[in-house]
Amino acid sequence: MRATTLLLVTMLLAPLGAGAQQRSGLATMPRLTQAHHGQAAAASRHKDAMARYKIGETKAYEYALWRLVTETIADYEGGDWSDYAVYAYTYDNVGTCTSKTIQMAKFHERHTYTYYPNGLLKSELWEQANVDAKGNVGTFVPVERDEYAYDDYVYDRVVKFVRSEPDGNGQWQEVAGSYYHVIDRDAKGNIVQSVYMQKQANDEDYVPAEKVVYTYAEGVPVDYMLYSYDKGAQEWEEYQHFYDLRWERNDGQMFYDFQSFFFDNNKLLSATLDNRIHGDVDFYYNCTYGDNGYDFSLVIDVPATDIYEAMQYVSSYTILDDNGSYSGDDYTYDDMDYDGTFTEDELLEQYRSIGVYDEYGYEVHNEDWQYAYGEDDELWQYAGQDIDNVYSAYGYRMLTTIYDFQPEYHDGHWTGSYEPSMRITPHVIDIVSGTDGLRRPQLTDGRATRYYDLSGRQIAAPAGPATRGVPAGVYISEGGRKVLMR
Repeated sequence: MRATTLLLVTMLLAPLGAGAQQRSGLATMPRLTQAHHGQAAAASRHKDAMARYKIGETKAYEYALWRLVTETIADYEGGDWSDYAVYAYTYDNVGTCTSKTIQMAKFHERHTYTYYPNGLLKSELWEQANVDAKGNVGTFVPVERDEYAYDDYVYDRVVKFVRSEPDGNGQWQEVAGSYYHVIDRDAKGNIVQSVYMQKQANDEDYVPAEKVVYTYAEGVPVDYMLYSYDKGAQEWEEYQHFYDLRWERNDGQMFYDFQSFFFDNNKLLSATLDNRIHGDVDFYYNCTYGDNGYDFSLVIDVPATDIYEAMQYVSSYTILDDNGSYSGDDYTYDDMDYDGTFTEDELLEQYRSIGVYDEYGYEVHNEDWQYAYGEDDELWQYAGQDIDNVYSAYGYRMLTTIYDFQPEYHDGHWTGSYEPSMRITPHVIDIVSGTDGLRRPQLTDGRATRYYDLSGRQIAAPAGPATRGVPAGVYISEGGRKVLMR
């Protein structure tokens, strides 16, 4: 019964049709915490002057344009590091990334970017060139082009995406994956209908895929109907219906994605789901939010039927610190004893995600856990990374080493260890003055005269040998070396 019931709940919790699931980045509703982290946590962890462009990285000061110009990527193989790629970036005179080139042994990739006057990405051109045995780079030829158009009302919302490939005759051909939205708004600017049109095959025209219709009362949506398009019958079919929507706040700008009910300017408090595909089974949604604007807890109750026992799905997300570290948990319970309550013994599935960031906004650790039920029920870690960042005195990464978690199963239990996987060596400069972000001043007597902690703050060192009196710990010397002092 467990597996069958879980399959039903997974299907019912899916917020969108197959095409929309690909757009949202989630296969089913239970991984809501991942979507929330991607949309919300980044805004919390980027502090002060730290900001990241969609392409490349940046950290801006008042009179400088610090930009990442190269990254050398190395893999760990056979007990040693082996460089396999260099990422090189170029910028315009205001510091916007105009190109990214990926240099590998057998070929180079070049991505060229254009922007609208408001700074939003307009297009990306992907080209590739082969490298011969002598290391000579051939001519770059176009591979793919992406173009973006945005909403007139919500300036940064993509309403049209066109992916094109060369057709062999010197022309660009729009290919599968391209899409656009047809949006209708009322007199107040609220979205009342959004139709998603997509190109499903290279040789086909755009066809309807999904349609969302909102009904408003007193300025907020109280009813949400999702339709899927039947190509054979050439008609719209009801797919999902949410009613009795109650809000903490709502901006009337939800295009189609149910996950957007919980993010940014939209905070759903409660709703009822009447899913027409699965026998008009009502689901009851209730959500609470933290004062920081990011924390939330969503509870979905699925009543018992003549065939299935009651189930409950709980999704929670918590920001842990000012850096944006977070934890997220997704639980699915099955009321197997039909007593109307849910206990740990009735836990059917659990997923846990943990992310830890330092004060510069860089990730230093992440974990993904899954509850495996059976004779030996246990929560086991199946993925994770330890990330070691070494900083210069300017606060830029000089070296990043990634250790991947390798799970192992021993004696009926899961365990594992972190093994070296990837090394990234960034190079940051001020593109205005040419100042090197690594900051490598000349040393005195072969020794550094100043030391910095891993946050880039200079530490006080008394006269005499450079390391005398320095507290035990890991530091960065003037020369850019990582130093362990005991």
